[in-house]
Formats: sequence, structure tokens, C-alpha cells
Amino acid sequence: MTDDWQALSLALLGGFAERPMWQGLLREMATRFGAGHIAIAFDPPPGGGAGMEIAHGTPGPGGQMLDQPLSGATLRLWRAGPAFPGEVAERLRAVVPLLNQGVALLLHQAQLLREQRILATVAEAGELAVLALDPRGQLLYANPLGRRLLDQQDALALHHGRIACLDPRTTARLLELVRHFAGEQQAATTRGLFAPLALPRSSGEAPLTLLVRPGPAFEPVNAPLQRSAILIVRDPARRPSLSAETLAHLFDLTPAEAALASELAKGLTLDDAAAALDISRNTARSQLQAVFRKTGVSRQSELVLLLLGSVATLSG
Repeated sequence: MTDDWQALSLALLGGFAERPMWQGLLREMATRFGAGHIAIAFDPPPGGGAGMEIAHGTPGPGGQMLDQPLSGATLRLWRAGPAFPGEVAERLRAVVPLLNQGVALLLHQAQLLREQRILATVAEAGELAVLALDPRGQLLYANPLGRRLLDQQDALALHHGRIACLDPRTTARLLELVRHFAGEQQAATTRGLFAPLALPRSSGEAPLTLLVRPGPAFEPVNAPLQRSAILIVRDPARRPSLSAETLAHLFDLTPAEAALASELAKGLTLDDAAAALDISRNTARSQLQAVFRKTGVSRQSELVLLLLGSVATLSG
């Protein structure tokens, strides 16, 4: 193993924990190969768009460039002085297999991070608090809504890192479910395995509702790194706010019809919705009939169910 290979291997592996990633690797390469600027430009993704680039240093005017193709990327070195000597190009080619492996790992990690952020965005839009717990109820993960829920200490809280409810009896039941479903975690999906639970709140508002499920499937790992259970929590007191503009686009409603539908989705009666919009009851009734025709329902209760079951609830 050459000195270049050994030093760059350590920098490459350690770079996955850096933010931004691989800055230590780029600094090490700049020093070893005499570059004032170094960048790894990743190939554009399928379907077009700009490719990702990570860089260290700033190139100046003029100078000399040295490009080294990689699998899925190009390594670019710049220096202000004369051209890179031939031995630099040879040393670079010697570490190409290492850099190719690193690029493949980095792209895979980037894909996982993208998927994680997509799922986090969907959970936030759906106002879902998500908590992951070990079999003893110790917190492993909480999304932002989950963190806020724990900070409020209204129905759920942490005591020395362990989940707790408002009263000991509910806490004991929740911990029992967590222990059970952590033991049900499988290599493949465990869809359909869950238990519901309602949690009383110190605020006196409607109880929090949650599902306890086994932790996520752990394939392709042969055995779970850590048994876990997932809590998916929703607050019935947080009524979704349906954007009138979104409803208008979804169901081809006029602005006035969409405003009425939005008020009705909040649970208001037709008279209350008319008062809130400062229109007469007759106008409200006429608009409601138009909404019925456009949405294909015939009763106000059916309309509310349709609206609350639509993607409009994710637009608030």
C-alpha cells in the first residue's frame, strides 16, 4: 500500500462524517499533489440537471488544470504555477480505484439522504410526529414534530431519555407495547402489525392518538443493529387548514366556492360559514350546490369527508 493510498483511504472514510463531506480528503489531496484548488464534479443525474460538486480552494486566473476521469465523476486539480509534473498524473491514476469506490459510496449515501428528506417532508406535511424507541422506551430518533411534541410535555415527555405519559398506567401500557413491537421487528416489512393508543393530556384537549409499530425492516443486514419500535402520533386537536386556493385548483371551484368549502371543512355549519364569509345564507346555499355538482357529492357530510381525505390537507 502506497503512502498516498493509505493517507487518502483514512481521509476518504472519515470524510463521510464531515459536513460538508470530504473536505479533509480534498485538503489532503491538494497538499499531496500540489494543487491550489481541487474539486470532484459528479456526473449530471439521469434526466438532466446539474451535477453535484464538492471543492476545496479557489482557482485563480490562468494556471494549469489536470483532470482525472472517475466512475461517475471527474477529479479536477488546478495550480497557479507550471503544469503538473508527469509523476503527479501517475500517482493520481494509482488511487483511481480507491476514489471510484468512494464516489460510489458517496452517491449511495446522498440517495439515502434524499429519500430520508422526502419522507420527512411528507411526515411534516401530514402533521405526523414520528418517534423511534428501543425496547426499553429510550428515544432513538424524533422528527421535528416529534421533538416539539416531547418539548410540550402535554401527553408525552422524556424522563432520562425514556418515554413517559401523563399517568403511570398509560406509561406502563405504552412501554409494554413498545417492548412487544420492538420484538416483532423483522428483516422484511411488517405492514399490518400495530396497536392504537390514546394518551390523555394535561391541557384537557382531546387525547393524542398514536400507533405503535415494529421498527423498519432491516434488510439487507442479517440481524437488526438495534431492536426498535416506531410511534406515529397525530393530534386530533390540530385540524388541518385547507387552502381555498388549493381546493379551487383541485375541484375547479370558483374562489367564492372554494372559500366556502374551506370553512365547511373546519367543521362549521352552513350558517356559521356564511357568517364567517359575510355572505347571506341564500348565497351560501347556492355556492354549496355548485360545490356539490363539481365534487360529485350530495351531502355536506360527504363533502367534508372528501375534502379532508384529499391532498388539500397537506397544503397548509
